[in-house]
Amino acid sequence: MQLFAWQGRGDTAIIGTDDVLLAAAPPTAGEKLYSFGTHPGCRARVEGEAVRLEPDFGPEGTGELYELSGTRLHSRVNLYNAAAAILAVRAFGCEEEGIRAGLADFQPPQHRMTPVGEIDGVRFINDSKATNVGAVVAALAGFGQGAEKEVVLIAGGRNKGGDFAALVPSFRQYAKHVVLIGESASDLAEVAEGAGVGFQLAADMEEAVASAFAAASQGDTVLLAPACASFDMFRSYEHRGEEFGRCVGELAEKG
Repeated sequence: MQLFAWQGRGDTAIIGTDDVLLAAAPPTAGEKLYSFGTHPGCRARVEGEAVRLEPDFGPEGTGELYELSGTRLHSRVNLYNAAAAILAVRAFGCEEEGIRAGLADFQPPQHRMTPVGEIDGVRFINDSKATNVGAVVAALAGFGQGAEKEVVLIAGGRNKGGDFAALVPSFRQYAKHVVLIGESASDLAEVAEGAGVGFQLAADMEEAVASAFAAASQGDTVLLAPACASFDMFRSYEHRGEEFGRCVGELAEKG
């Protein structure tokens, strides 16, 4: 791994220690190591919907707690992103007040784990930019431990050459039900079947959203994370995400 190849003495390396590959490839001697993750000893530790810095970062050795539940960074994936960002700007000397303001004001990119609404206690999240298998694995893992079987997934589209079989463990752990659209629907149905997860095929986004909502319960999340390109049914992944949001809005209006 060449991740740290161009760093020298006095440089700072920020590593997510929950990542097995990164944890096995620490930086070379002489670099400052700032770690983040869920393990004790991390300089920035993810705790629930917050990030806690080690005591040496805070006044009088108390550490700093950045509560993110009221921001748009409270998903599991974004909690890790926030932890890394906090360490990075701390390394450049940014103060706590400025960091808190930046976290509070942050607006994630559209179509990337973007909340689009809630109906009867069911959340709808648009991750249309998840156009490959790895992105969907990360999106599902981002719900974290304790979120097992609380996700109704909408997936499918034009295969970009990914190995759908790699989705089996994630489907098995996180998916309560899967609604499939597009050219890859039948291939993804085999994955769902192999994972022991119920599934159904939908002809369009409107049907997919309605079916996903029907399969969800209060407290669940309907997640659009296609693992595929959009061009079989939509102009772009942005168009696909917009259609998802439109269908959610229309479903909410129907009551």
